[in-house]
Amino acid sequence: MGKRDVPLLGPAHQQLSAEQLAALIDAINDVGYFNLNDQYINTTDGCPVMATDNPSAITRVKTSSREKSIHHYYGCQIANAPPDASGVYPEALYQFEARIDAMVPLTALIPGASGPSTNAPR
Repeated sequence: MGKRDVPLLGPAHQQLSAEQLAALIDAINDVGYFNLNDQYINTTDGCPVMATDNPSAITRVKTSSREKSIHHYYGCQIANAPPDASGVYPEALYQFEARIDAMVPLTALIPGASGPSTNAPR
């Protein structure tokens, strides 16, 4: 839910196709979503290096038997990240969030928007 400094304020909803849902379930299982920390926002959460003034992603997965949310601050950084990596820790969670963004681009949720999604920094 965008609160400020985002192109879409408030909640956004999108219905997934059966293929998109299957891909999302695969992504949830691939990242081990239910085994990840509930948050990655500071060094006590395992962040190797902290940077300021970065966006966050909050994801939530709910099934018939489990529910989990993760607050992921992109200032949680990998020390000496290789140039081809995002630099965001944990990288697997960041890639999971990027997979979600690729499935439902930000432009699909904003009336009148066009072009590539820009909601995940690189």
